[in-house]
Amino acid sequence: MRKSPKATPSSLAPDTRDLLGRVLEARLPAAYRDWLATRHGQMPENRVITFVTNGRETTTVLHYLYAVTSEHDYNDLWDCNSKYGEDLRPW
Repeated sequence: MRKSPKATPSSLAPDTRDLLGRVLEARLPAAYRDWLATRHGQMPENRVITFVTNGRETTTVLHYLYAVTSEHDYNDLWDCNSKYGEDLRPW
């Protein structure tokens, strides 16, 4: 019998966010840290992201944000780091 996955926690404690930064060897952006603290695992209401590349405005749709200890491997930051962490550095 397959074990059902644990639900993604709705918030992430400050010590876990600090540990995450140390493990990833990266300084997490303040907005991402705030999202982890308050809406961890939840998608933002506005998923359209606008940015400028080479002077041209471009938009894309955000499909998911990486959570920590997520119920899904595809958006779990611990899982992604364990599989691909060395390939992703330096951040």
